[in-house]
Amino acid sequence: MSTREALLEHARDAYAQSRWAAARTALQDADADEPLGADDLERLAWSCRWESDPGGFLDALERAEVAFTTAGAMAAAARMALEQARHHAMMLDGAVALTCYVRATEYLAGAPECPEHAQAQWSLAFTLMEGGDLAGARAALLEARSIARRVSSPGMEAMAVQGLAHVAASAGEVGEVLPLLDEAAALAMRPGVAPVHAGYVYCAVISICRALCDWGRATEWTKVSTRYCERESIAGYTGLCRFHQAEINRLHGRLAEAEQRVLQACDELLGINRYSAGWGFSELVEIRVRRGDLDGAEEALSEAIALGDDGQPGRGRLLLAQGDARAAMRSLSRSLADPRFVARERRIFLLPVYVVACLAVGDEDAAAEGVAELEELARRLGARGPAAAAAVAQGQLLLRRGDIEAAIAALREGVRLWSEVEAPYEAAETRVLLARALTADGDAAGARLELKAAARLVDEFGVA
Repeated sequence: MSTREALLEHARDAYAQSRWAAARTALQDADADEPLGADDLERLAWSCRWESDPGGFLDALERAEVAFTTAGAMAAAARMALEQARHHAMMLDGAVALTCYVRATEYLAGAPECPEHAQAQWSLAFTLMEGGDLAGARAALLEARSIARRVSSPGMEAMAVQGLAHVAASAGEVGEVLPLLDEAAALAMRPGVAPVHAGYVYCAVISICRALCDWGRATEWTKVSTRYCERESIAGYTGLCRFHQAEINRLHGRLAEAEQRVLQACDELLGINRYSAGWGFSELVEIRVRRGDLDGAEEALSEAIALGDDGQPGRGRLLLAQGDARAAMRSLSRSLADPRFVARERRIFLLPVYVVACLAVGDEDAAAEGVAELEELARRLGARGPAAAAAVAQGQLLLRRGDIEAAIAALREGVRLWSEVEAPYEAAETRVLLARALTADGDAAGARLELKAAARLVDEFGVA
C-alpha cells in the first residue's frame, strides 16, 4: 500500500468514527499530493463543515460536484449542489442559493428516483414557507416524504416530517404538531442517519416546541441535541443549541447566563448560518431590555435587522421602554401582518407586547382584538405560558376600561400561571400591574405587598 493510500484509509476510518479534525487533515494532505476523487471530496466537505470551516466546506462541495458530474453520477452531483444551495440560503445569499438549486434540478431531470429528489422537494418547500405559501409547502413536503419512503431514506423522511410539523404549527393546527415531531425525532435517531439530517431535525423540534410554548419539551430536546452534537463532535448546531438554551434561561430569569449563551451562539452562527444569527440577536434584544440595558438592546436590534430579522418582539419592548408606544404599535402591526412562517410561529410572543402598545396609545379596540386572538391561541396551544399571557393582557384591558374587580382576578391568575411556569420576570411585571389594580380598588396594603414581591427580582436576577 502506498503512502497516499494509507493516508486515505486513515482519513476514511477517522471520518467513519466522526473524528472530523483528523479526517480533514488527512484528506487535505492526500489532496495536496494528488487531487481527491469525488467521494473523498464529499468526505472532506463534511469534515470541514463539522470543524466550522465554511470556506473549506464550500470549496470541497464545488469540486465534488464537478467530479461527480464528470463521472456521470448525476444524483450525487445534485446532492452537492443542493447542499451549496442550503448553505448559501443560511448565509442570506439568496441569488446564489437559487442558482445552485436550479443546477441541482437539472442534474435530477430524468434521473431514477433517489433521496436527492426528496431533498429538492424539501428545499422548495422551505422557500415556499418563507413566502407564506403554506399550502404549496405542505404539498412539496408530502411529496418529499413519499419519495424518501420509496427510496428508504430515513434521514430525508425525517427532514420532510419536521417540515410538515413547521407547516402545522404555522397554520395553527396544534393537534397535528406533536405527533409529527415525535415521528421526525424517531426517524432521526435511526442508525446511519447523516449528522446533517439528525442535527437539523433536533434543532427544528426544539424550535417548534418553543413556538408551541412547550418549554419543558424544548428543554428535554435541547439536552438531547447538545449530547448528540458532543458525541458526534459536530460544530455548528451547537450554536443553535446554545441559543435555545439561552431562551430557556431568559424565561427562568437567569439573564446574565442567557446573554452570555446568546453572544457565544451568535459568534459561531455568523460564520455558518447568518439567518439564525439574526434570530439570536433578536433574542439578545429581549434579554437586554429586561436587564435595563437599552443601549445594548439597540445595538443588538441593529445587528438583527442587518441580518434580515425584524427583531420582534424585543423591538416592540425596546420602543415601549424608550417611551415611543406609537412606533412600537406600528412595528408590531407590520410584524403581525407578515405571512412568513417564522412570523406566524412568533405570533404568540408578539401579541402580548402589541396589546400593551395599543393600550399605551389609547386604542382600546385594537387592544381588544389582540386580547381575543391571544386568548384563542392560548386555548389552542393548551400551555400555561400562553394562558398566563392571555390572562395578563385581559387584565390590562379590563383595568383600562375601569372594571377593577375583573382586572384583579385576571391579573392574579396571570401571577399564578407565570409562577407555575417559573417565569419570574413575567410574574414580577404582572405583580406591578396587580398593584396598580389594587390601588385603584383602595387596597394600598395589598398593593405594597405585590410591589415588595416584585422588587425581589432586582436582587435575585439583576433586572431593571
